[in-house]
Amino acid sequence: MAGRTLGRRWCSSAARAAGIAPPIQVKLTETAGRGVFASRKIGAGDVILTEFPVISHPSPTNMGKVCWWCLKRFSLITKPFLQLESSWMAYCSQECTDLAKGCMDLENNRHWKEFHDYCRESNLRFPLLVKRLACMVATNMASFDVLDILYPPSPPGFLQRWLEERKLLTETLTRCGIDSASTKCILFLRFFPSKRVRFSFDRLEVLSDSWYAGALSRIHLNTFRVETIATEITNLEAALVDSITGDDVVGSAVYILPSMFNHSCDANVNIYWRENAFVQLKALQPIEPGKELCITYIDASMGCEARRALLQDAYGFHCKCPRCLDND
Repeated sequence: MAGRTLGRRWCSSAARAAGIAPPIQVKLTETAGRGVFASRKIGAGDVILTEFPVISHPSPTNMGKVCWWCLKRFSLITKPFLQLESSWMAYCSQECTDLAKGCMDLENNRHWKEFHDYCRESNLRFPLLVKRLACMVATNMASFDVLDILYPPSPPGFLQRWLEERKLLTETLTRCGIDSASTKCILFLRFFPSKRVRFSFDRLEVLSDSWYAGALSRIHLNTFRVETIATEITNLEAALVDSITGDDVVGSAVYILPSMFNHSCDANVNIYWRENAFVQLKALQPIEPGKELCITYIDASMGCEARRALLQDAYGFHCKCPRCLDND
């Protein structure tokens, strides 16, 4: 995969140049699996982590309105650098065009219209991320197990709708010219480059039901809604309208380290995006070494019962953060 796609940076360039250790470490918690902890004192307002996503995709309502790769919003001032023949694909810069080049031809195919229409009409965003991942796997931009480091380690179950989505995905890939045999060949050579043995392709189930379920379940629990900030005066009025209609969510993205931050309704870390999917995590308060760093997964201004119900439904856990234990 392109370096920038998986790239991540710690604090400032001055800190990196000085050889200062990263301010965080990932380790097991007593009750919530993995967590992120401060490895040294962090000041209020310090940038703890910045990272580009592993995969991202515009929301169904914003296709053609944002960069197909980094999700930067287009406007009267910020126009597309490259607009492809498909109505939904445009890039904001030469850099994004270069990064997306590996799977650009595959995604710029008229056969995807049915898949996109299905996601738009059903208001689904997670299958779009699986589609992007499948295209990156098929074009050798990513390994099919790139998300395996994330929870859950195995899918909790399989919905009938997922079977229909997976079928539509594989049928579309086939119509685009990516047949299962060529995809399996790419993957086999990627993972076993030194093997000189005969191999039966039907033993390597690429884009199988289990692969789709695993990818979708991890994406479901680890996807961030990318809500960018309007930086142009001419965009402020449109941004206000978008915030009311929900179109301020320009797309979705999956990250590695940010996905390991646990939730608290009284978070000590804020996560935000400025103009694209490049994410920043900042300390909301001074944080001592050894303290767990937490973000909020939801709108923490809701009441305790509403927060707990939403977290249980969306993420499958009963929140026991200090605020919820105090019934705040």
